[in-house]
Amino acid sequence: EYFFQALDRALGLGTVTQTTKVGTIKNALSHIAGADSKQQFARGLARGFASNMEPAARDRLLKDLERLTGERDLLYVSAASVDRYDAPPSGIIQGKWRGVVMVDAVAQVQSLVAPWLESGQPFVLVGPEGCGKAMILEDCFAR
Repeated sequence: EYFFQALDRALGLGTVTQTTKVGTIKNALSHIAGADSKQQFARGLARGFASNMEPAARDRLLKDLERLTGERDLLYVSAASVDRYDAPPSGIIQGKWRGVVMVDAVAQVQSLVAPWLESGQPFVLVGPEGCGKAMILEDCFAR
């Protein structure tokens, strides 16, 4: 029930890049796979449907999902929750900064792209030049 209501709402909101209805559904399914609680399912819906939205549309969808599911902070991921055991070293290495500083915003972005990387699904990472797209991906691939 939540999935179809969220899908209807998501299809009515603006996206960053053009996609099909099937692409939108696959996005969501890639994030709800393995969800074993209502909270995980709601977070998966939020990540899957909101990952391709303009910020204002994303905020509207998140409010609707929170109202629909009763869950809160659907996109929040704490940096402390990220396993850094196998992470590459961070800091100045050979005179250049390497790695990422794991803050909540980085953890949130990595939680969005990780299911796509793990499954080999194609995706487009969009953002202004210099915002850290390549750095995030390099950190994910290094693990």
